[in-house]
Formats: sequence, C-alpha cells, structure tokens
Amino acid sequence: MKNVLHPLSLSFSGDWTFLEEDYRKDMVSESVSKTRIALLIGASLYAFFGILDMFMEKEMLRAFLFLRYLFIVPGGFVVIILSYRPFFLKYSQIILFAVCLAGGLVISLMIGISHSPLAYTYYIGLILIFITIHSFMQLRFLWAMACTVLIITAYEFVYLTIIKPQLVYRLNTHFFLYSSAFICMASGYFNEMNLRRRYYTQFLLKKEEEKVNSQKEKMEVLGTISSSIAHDFNNMLISMQGYTELSLQETAQDSPSRHYQEEVFRASLRAQAMTEEILSFSRDEQCAFTAVSPHSLFQQVEDYLTPRLPDNIEFYYYKDSTKMIWGDENKLYRLLLNLCTNSLHAMEENGGVLVLSSEERDYRILLRIKDNGPGIEENIRDHIFEPYFTTKKEGKGTGLGLYIVQEMVGKMGGKISLKSSPGEGTEFLIFLPIFIPR
Repeated sequence: MKNVLHPLSLSFSGDWTFLEEDYRKDMVSESVSKTRIALLIGASLYAFFGILDMFMEKEMLRAFLFLRYLFIVPGGFVVIILSYRPFFLKYSQIILFAVCLAGGLVISLMIGISHSPLAYTYYIGLILIFITIHSFMQLRFLWAMACTVLIITAYEFVYLTIIKPQLVYRLNTHFFLYSSAFICMASGYFNEMNLRRRYYTQFLLKKEEEKVNSQKEKMEVLGTISSSIAHDFNNMLISMQGYTELSLQETAQDSPSRHYQEEVFRASLRAQAMTEEILSFSRDEQCAFTAVSPHSLFQQVEDYLTPRLPDNIEFYYYKDSTKMIWGDENKLYRLLLNLCTNSLHAMEENGGVLVLSSEERDYRILLRIKDNGPGIEENIRDHIFEPYFTTKKEGKGTGLGLYIVQEMVGKMGGKISLKSSPGEGTEFLIFLPIFIPR
C-alpha cells in the first residue's frame, strides 16, 4: 500500500488518484442505509434526553426544548428525507458535516447556559457526538476531523467565556473530552484506511479477474482454431510418414540418401508430437485414472530419448519408491517427455546431465526432472507457466508446453513447482497422488 494512500487525507495518490472519485461514489452509495439508521438513532436519542431537561433544567427549559425539538431533531429527520434525493450522493459530506457540527455546537451551548448539575451530563453527549461522527456517519476522515476540531473549539469558547470553572474541574473534564476525541479520530482514521485498502485490493482482484477472463476467451478462440489446423496438419504428417517409410523400404542401407530420409521421418514424428500437444490444449481432455508405475514411465521416456540424445548429454533415472501413482499414464508420459525435451534443448549447446527420479513425500509421489543446464533467470521464472510465454527462438517452440504440463498435473490432482538459478541448472518437482488399493 506504499504510495497508494496519502498519509494525512487518506485519498488515493500517485498513480492511483483515478480511484478517488469512484471510491467516494461507492462509499456514499453503499453506506447511505447505515447513515440513515445513524441519523434516526441520533435524532431519537436527542429527543429522548430532552425528557431529562424537563425534570432537571427549569430556568433554561424553553431554550433547551427549542434547540432540541425545533432545531436538531427536525434537522436530523430532514437529512434522512434528503438522503433519498439524487443530489444527496454528491453533497453528502457537506450535509452530514453540517448536521454533526450543529449537534455538537448545540450541546456545547447547552453546557454553557445550563444552571443545574445536568450540565455535566452533557459532556457524555459530546463524546457520543464524536463516536457518531467517526464511526457511523461515514464522513471522510478530513471532514470528520474538521468537525471534531470545530466542536472542541466552540466548547472551549463556551468554557472560557461563560462557565469559567475551577482549575481542577477544567482539567478533569478536558482529560476525558480530549482523550475521547483523540481516540475517536484515531478510530476513524484507521477505519477509513482499512476501507480504502479493501477497495484497492478489490480493484486489483477485479482487474486480475478481467485479465483472466480475457485470457480465457483468447484461449478458447485459440483452442478452436488450433484444433482445426492441428487435425489437418496431422493428416498431412501421417501421409508424410507413410510415404517416407515406403521410401526407406526401397532404399539400400548404404545409400547416401537413407540418412536424409530418416531425418525427415524423425522430424515428422516430432511435428506429430507437437500437434498432439496443441490438440490436448484445445480440448478439455478427461483423465483416465489408473495405477501408474514411475519405473515404467521412466523406461518409456528412456526408450524415446535414448536414440535422440546428443553425444554431449547423459540421461539416467532412479526411483526410491515402490508406490504407484494415481493418474493418467498417457498424460504423465507426455508431460515428462515435454519437460525432458525442454531440458535437452537447454543443454544442447554445452551438454550436461538429465536425471529423472521418484520418491515418497508426505503421502504423495514426487517426480523430479533435473538438469545441470544454464538455469533460468528470476525474471523469467515468474512467467514460465504462462500460456504463450516461451524463451525459445522463433520457430523452436509454441510457448504452450509448460502451460499444458501445469494443466495436466492439475487435472490429476497434483502440483508442479520449479527450482532454478542461472548457472545451477533447473529442477521441476511434480507432486502426484499415491495409488491406494481398495
């Protein structure tokens, strides 16, 4: 919240000043019912305590009744009626400030002109006014503070010019009055600060939700388009693979062109794997849950990677657990292959070691995919699982791989995390449910 709220006025500042007008409108519209209730209670209490005047204040009774029943109480009900008018939302702060100030000034005046012990009970009335101003009227802090200061100023004027009490009484009443005013102002300050912080947080959440919805719409459109393209492209790849296999059957083992034909065939297989990723991204595939052996998964990955490993990269795997994974074997194989392929691409220039491992961890199976490649910088790690994000050169990747991996892991009830630092390699940690036989 640093640099978001002005420390004194609590208004939105800096890059967030545009929130101020909307916040004020929302605050008034959302609190208008609460304000009406506060005004109703305040006016009713003002009227009720007038009964005491009839028993305790004889000399100034007429003046007191005038102030209460012909000025303050009707004024409170008038403001309640005005709160239903459209212009109230615009001028609510001025109107509420005026009615609260009037209530405080009248009590201060009644303290000054009263000739009975009742005068000392009106100090409680001032404290109630302070509580109402800062807790129930939804006045912004600066308005509420100004109202409180003016009431105290009026009270001091009455105290010094009319009452002139002994010093001991003055110190006693001032201690309670000023301390209550300070506590109420502090309460009002922190209350408004919390309201504004909540509004700011809700604004950020709303923006994030809009961003997610926009992203979701883009993904749906991309899914529809990519699904259609991937199907057609896959059909062409199948045709390419078929003709390449036929060509290989008629090509001698020692023919110079055989190596090129094999490369074409391998490239078509890689392209087909990519279309499978795109298709899985574009449709909401349901998981076919079954008991899956980590060892079997690692063997399948090894069978695929070994013929394709560059000479400068080593691959091996091990397992510390005999437990089975509860998941979709096909999806697990594809996501492991995706992560391993990323590691191979990262190490293809300088070489390295790729290791797969599994172990039990907190009643779950933990799969590790670790390489000692160049690692990932911090500013990239935060975006690594976002759709469309890729660090590969143009034409080398879709930017959908890790996003799809995360989606697959989530569908199987698992979680995936990343550990990486520049120069220290990369490690993916995948936590998956353990298969529990029934």
